[in-house]
Amino acid sequence: MAMKTCEMRLEYVTCQVESFRSVCQETALLKEHDLVVVTEDLPELAVRCGDIGTVVHIYCDGAAFEVEFVSSTGQTIGTATLSASKIRENLTGL
Repeated sequence: MAMKTCEMRLEYVTCQVESFRSVCQETALLKEHDLVVVTEDLPELAVRCGDIGTVVHIYCDGAAFEVEFVSSTGQTIGTATLSASKIRENLTGL
């Protein structure tokens, strides 16, 4: 029983690592000033899932990003440090 539990934990950890690697590969091509889409709400900034921000800094080879959000009038709403899993490349061309 203990061996099966250990194998299940190992499988779970392996899955988590592969998922992290996948996210990192997807965001590895992002660079400063790229537009990105946030994938979850950020209530502290009144930013909603799907809103677009600009990468202003990249941490640890793409493990996290500093993203700035602005209003439609160009006023800065705020910035947030987001893990790679919380953003995706903006593919709309906006």
